[in-house]
Amino acid sequence: MESNIYEFSFGPKRPKLQKALAIIFNVFSIIDFVLIFLCVFMLWLEIALVFLIQMIIAMLLRNCFYIFYDYNFIDGDFRIFKLVNNKYRKKVAIFDNKNIISVGKVGGETFNEYYRDGVTRRKYAKSRNDLNENDIVVLVQIEGKQTLLILKNDVKYTTYLVRYAGVKKLDNDFVNYIKEGGLLLDE
Repeated sequence: MESNIYEFSFGPKRPKLQKALAIIFNVFSIIDFVLIFLCVFMLWLEIALVFLIQMIIAMLLRNCFYIFYDYNFIDGDFRIFKLVNNKYRKKVAIFDNKNIISVGKVGGETFNEYYRDGVTRRKYAKSRNDLNENDIVVLVQIEGKQTLLILKNDVKYTTYLVRYAGVKKLDNDFVNYIKEGGLLLDE
């Protein structure tokens, strides 16, 4: 029996700039920590509070830069992780092909119906600022809740997604998109 395994990773558009920004915010948080220590030692508690707020903001902002995504497919299981600053992995979604409800593309039927319905959770497996009509949308049942996943369109990963989801779960406009050559399915 042949095993199907595929991994796909991608990072930010400008990784050097993103890494520099992450380092800058990390340095700011370290400097603020030292200043907090000095202010508490000198009993300047109001100033220490200001530096504490600055440190928290810098720590939150550093996690907004230098983000990579890993897409893994192993025999019907789809796993998507987010790597933040090359320091820790955060699970975006893990689901089985049986939990897929619908597959489409950004701007398609599933996207338009569930993107802003107020009930369905949205999870991004790519940058929110970089959405385009070539991206893939998967409506999936995760932990008992409907979740709309927005994925980058990698031909091979999307091919596995389409094959294991089944034709009945594809949006009509997505099928037309595939037929028109928007996605070249490997045989």
